[in-house]
Amino acid sequence: MKAKTARVTFWFVQPLDSQTNGVINEFLSRQRSGQDEGAVTVELGRELRKRECSFSEVNQLVRSRHDGDLRFKVFRQRGRNGQLEEVKFQRGRWTFAKAA
Repeated sequence: MKAKTARVTFWFVQPLDSQTNGVINEFLSRQRSGQDEGAVTVELGRELRKRECSFSEVNQLVRSRHDGDLRFKVFRQRGRNGQLEEVKFQRGRWTFAKAA
């Protein structure tokens, strides 16, 4: 029997306004201090700019979104060739929907 290989999940944040974009860029710069922090472009019906993040970074942004009046969407991709899914966080639960 073959052993199952772990599927890698990639996380992305898409700012919805310039204020949020600035806050997210500053946050990720502080988190990564010196690491490659280039934006990753993913296709979602049309090209949109998204930043690849760790799950920990996504969690921190979601927890602080109301305090800083941040507007953004979260996406995940399971495996490098997986379908991009929009992630919603409502009432303490994550829900996933395939992006159109």
